[in-house]
Amino acid sequence: MASAQSLEQLQEEATALRDEVSSLKDKLQATEESESTVRHQMDMQKKHTKQLMAAWKLRLQEGEDKLHRQKLENDKQLRDIAANLMFLEGQFQKEQKVIVGKLKHKDRLIEEKDRIIEQQQKTVEALKAANDRLVHGLSQLRLARGGGLENGGPSVEPRQRTSNSKSLNSNHKFQERALLAGPRLTEENMPKARGSLKGRLRSRSHPQPEKKVQRVRFMEAC
Repeated sequence: MASAQSLEQLQEEATALRDEVSSLKDKLQATEESESTVRHQMDMQKKHTKQLMAAWKLRLQEGEDKLHRQKLENDKQLRDIAANLMFLEGQFQKEQKVIVGKLKHKDRLIEEKDRIIEQQQKTVEALKAANDRLVHGLSQLRLARGGGLENGGPSVEPRQRTSNSKSLNSNHKFQERALLAGPRLTEENMPKARGSLKGRLRSRSHPQPEKKVQRVRFMEAC
């Protein structure tokens, strides 16, 4: 009886062990399947990670290339801007020299014109003074001749008076033309103008011989 019970216990234990072994096998198989799945997932993750890393490396390389190209383009633009600035500076300096030269030339012309105007003003003043002296001389001459006539001295012919009046008017017209033509007077034509004025003064101060003869005849007739 004891042996039969022991055998049954052993069989039960063996059955339990077989069940436990079968359960362990199932667990091991599940674990292996799970491990395989995990490995597959890890492989997929590694592959995806590699793809991401490759994509990021590509983007990074593209970014670096783009940055390098942008840097080269910026450097080129800076060089072009610097060259344009240097060119503009050179042009500005040239134009500045030209403008300064023109201004200096203009200043010289203005100074020359001022000098000419000053000389012409002096000439006009000299002509005015000469005209005043001429008018004063003619007035004195007329007064002297008029006084001589009243005192029984030689008279002045009407024709001679008309000639003196015409001479005075002619002198006034000449002086007006000289004043109007004042800006055109220069040092070159001043001697000619003075000679002409002196000639007129001589012709007015010294009557012609014919007029003297007429005056003598008039006195003899009186």
